[in-house]
Amino acid sequence: MGRRKKYDYEAIVRDYEKGLSYPMLERKYGISRGHAYIIVQRAGKARSIWRSRLIRSGGWRKLTKLRDTTSRILSIPAELLRKAGFDPDKELEGMWIPKKGRLVLVIRERRFIRSTRST
Repeated sequence: MGRRKKYDYEAIVRDYEKGLSYPMLERKYGISRGHAYIIVQRAGKARSIWRSRLIRSGGWRKLTKLRDTTSRILSIPAELLRKAGFDPDKELEGMWIPKKGRLVLVIRERRFIRSTRST
């Protein structure tokens, strides 16, 4: 006869999918973070680090200030680029378009323009 599970693994995985972190699962179910991680991993439901951060921040990303300037930089995770239909291994370029109090980022594959300069 198989060993009886002490916890409801399905409920733990469901809560994780709803956005609970490993520390939250630890508190809710009285299990260690490591045990929560193993349960979620074995169910094949583990999130990437960037997805966890997006859930925790409500989807907002930090705009890091460049040193000695007022400019900001934003990194876009490869998984998010794939979800939008882009190959993160290809050369990409983007353009910001101001629209009604928002900035819209338009991304496309990089188009190489031949230089007309003679060497």
